[in-house]
Amino acid sequence: REHPLCTATFDTGRQQLLVFGGGRSGYTGTDVAMYSTRAGTWRIGAAPEMPVEFIGSPGHNTQPRSFAGRPFISSHVFKLYAYDPRAGRMLLYNRGATHVFDPAAGDWERATVETPFGGGDWVPKFCTTPEGVAVWAPPTSGRGVGALWRFDAGARAWKRLATTGEPV
Repeated sequence: REHPLCTATFDTGRQQLLVFGGGRSGYTGTDVAMYSTRAGTWRIGAAPEMPVEFIGSPGHNTQPRSFAGRPFISSHVFKLYAYDPRAGRMLLYNRGATHVFDPAAGDWERATVETPFGGGDWVPKFCTTPEGVAVWAPPTSGRGVGALWRFDAGARAWKRLATTGEPV
């Protein structure tokens, strides 16, 4: 059973578990732990960084990214990241932006992806699908009901999925 305050995602290409965890009043580092199911070992690709003004709660530091461009854990990250099999990357929604983790390099990419949805650090819910990461979230405008979005690896962009029937 999954703990409500923790998320993990599975890198199907490399057969490894990816964990970006912490939050609440605890850990706020930039590192992603990778567990190889083949080797039975844990590793991280880059030394963890911490915000300059850590105030005792990850959601309260004012520095969204490290000086190396890695995202800090802002509050809770459960269901806010997932592995995209088409992109070969893990996508993270953090402080209104989509951050990209490259498991092959073991590090975050400096460029973020334009994010057309919002909802703060609680509402969006990421899910790995064979077609790419899907997410339910409201639009950034804050108007209207939630929508379904899917990451298009080729375009490196979020695309809104058409739905029928009642609003999601």
